[in-house]
Amino acid sequence: MSMNTSTSNLSDVSNIAYQANITMNGELFSVVIDTGSSDLILTNEVPGAVDEHYNETVTFAVGGNTGEVRSGTMEIEDFRIESQYFIDATGQQFPGGADGLVGLGPSSGSQVRAGGNSASANPFLDQIFLSNDTVENYIAVLLGRSNDPDDPYPGDLSIGDVLPELNDILNTTKHSVTTSGIKFSQHWQILLDENGIIGPNGKPIPITSQVTNTTNPKNATVVFDTGFSLPQVPRYIADALYADIPGTELKNLSGVGEIYFLPCDYEMNATFLFGGIEFPIHPLDLNFYSPGLGTSNCVGGFQPFSYDQGEVLYDMVLGMGFLRNAYLLVNFGNLLNASTPETTTAYIQLLPTTNATEAAADFAQVRKSGKKPKSSSSDKGTDDLESLVNNATTSSQKKKNSKGGSWVAAVIAVGVVVLFLLVLLGLWWWGRRNRSKSKSTNVGEAGSIPAYPSNDATQYRLLDEPSPQGAYDLQIAPDGAYTEPKLYGTEYKTAWDAHV
Repeated sequence: MSMNTSTSNLSDVSNIAYQANITMNGELFSVVIDTGSSDLILTNEVPGAVDEHYNETVTFAVGGNTGEVRSGTMEIEDFRIESQYFIDATGQQFPGGADGLVGLGPSSGSQVRAGGNSASANPFLDQIFLSNDTVENYIAVLLGRSNDPDDPYPGDLSIGDVLPELNDILNTTKHSVTTSGIKFSQHWQILLDENGIIGPNGKPIPITSQVTNTTNPKNATVVFDTGFSLPQVPRYIADALYADIPGTELKNLSGVGEIYFLPCDYEMNATFLFGGIEFPIHPLDLNFYSPGLGTSNCVGGFQPFSYDQGEVLYDMVLGMGFLRNAYLLVNFGNLLNASTPETTTAYIQLLPTTNATEAAADFAQVRKSGKKPKSSSSDKGTDDLESLVNNATTSSQKKKNSKGGSWVAAVIAVGVVVLFLLVLLGLWWWGRRNRSKSKSTNVGEAGSIPAYPSNDATQYRLLDEPSPQGAYDLQIAPDGAYTEPKLYGTEYKTAWDAHV
């Protein structure tokens, strides 16, 4: 394994997927980056790939197939792995024209690693970290926003390094990764601060964790997932964010669950707190534009979900809608080589990237102009809604196959649960459901979370209403005092600054 350049520029598929370029045996593949899964899946043939003589199953929203596990020489930037195992899903397709998916999660969640039952079947990041002592065992992910009027950068994935303009992340709080205790269910997850979401009315939303046997009932366990488009939050949190917006309607769509529909011209704000640091969420991520709904209809970017009866492993999945507002660093610690220690040394660091005042101005500019998200990749046919539905992946249960020690794996990947009804509505929703034994269901069924009382609707404002100077930079700290967060946006304007 060799290395040199550590950062890969991403392409942004209309704010619903982020892709990196890799090569396998010299052939180029554009693959979705996914911190919520751990395997490499390719949908085009890799010339000269070696058959490893066991299968894994990839289940799709429409049909599915069992693919051979093969190996080949993988390159990403100047990292080179001579024998990288992958699932050969030739003939299937991923949304947005992607050639597959590359998992960035813990190797204990890798189906390929479990089937191979040896370090040679490790995911590519484990291969890099375990074979080169000079490479720090962390990754850093920056997701851009394709419809940002000022800085429409796609994003970056760094391995063992950070972007120079955002190296302040190395000095931020190290949040310990919490362990799940369930095989194949370890994610990059940490604890949110107590009552760590400030709603549109400027007040903290009371939060009680639903995680089974948690020792931190006042701290929600949150999973960071670059393969999940709409963040998933408990119903009472979604209510606190959206219920009081005039013209809002909560719809329960079969196969998708509940989601808020709201006017596109309503600006709103919310802030997450980690380690006492404020992470303002961009209004364009809270009020998400969905092609096909028209210029006056959007959806709540943070979708309500709840749980089946049984063990609950996390409270929220903070997908792309959150991660466009934070620089994410994941240190793998001792979660390598499929290790499942009772105590992990893995940790996560976060750095705010959204200037709330600038975000408010961006929202007004974008929604008044009707500017739609665009893909940074021009050759993938990313506006094809039907392909996003018909070729989406979904997860299911894992079963053993006829080969001892190997598994029939349902890919815990960028699975989407979308019906043809949503194609007609034009809603693009790309996120995994049921990644683990915590399964989302319709709210109101057994195991659902009680609704939180709604907020004062006067805290939302129309585009044409003036905002007080600095109103969007003032957020509530945990002690109730108003503070102004440190701003990083002025130091880092585009993803390409680091490479000039």
